[in-house]
Amino acid sequence: MATNSRDVIKAANGKDVFSMADRQDDICTQPGDGYASFIGGIKKVATDAQGELTGLKGGGTMPHALIQMCGGDVVKGLPNYAKTFENEQITALVDYNNDVITDALKAANALKERLGAVRVDTSKNLIDRYFEGKDTSRLTHMAFAKELIFALRRRLIKLALSTLK
Repeated sequence: MATNSRDVIKAANGKDVFSMADRQDDICTQPGDGYASFIGGIKKVATDAQGELTGLKGGGTMPHALIQMCGGDVVKGLPNYAKTFENEQITALVDYNNDVITDALKAANALKERLGAVRVDTSKNLIDRYFEGKDTSRLTHMAFAKELIFALRRRLIKLALSTLK
């Protein structure tokens, strides 16, 4: 894990990276996972348990469960998440409804300058609405196809939010 973390840090080229490791794993294994990530250069972790051996506090992005508790409404979950992390830029999870671009724009409109980033974490078994009506015969992985990510980025750039990564 430390080697993989180091490789990710190198590839990120100065951008923030945090370890989500296996946050659903047994809580007893999370401190070791967090420590290994820390040794590899990652200084942000998803859970307090992952930061136990390094003194880091958990943080990161809103969980799928929060959106589920809000009836699938990303915007409805944002205020509670933002209140929990008052002094941080918010990373909004935007894949819950398989409509990444629409939900990212909704999150951006709701959070304005508090939005620091969006997270796309779509299962490889799902197809985002972006691809409806498009020829997908050459794509092997539509959840994270570069076409989707580039389209998302173009739409977010148009908003000109100075805080958005």
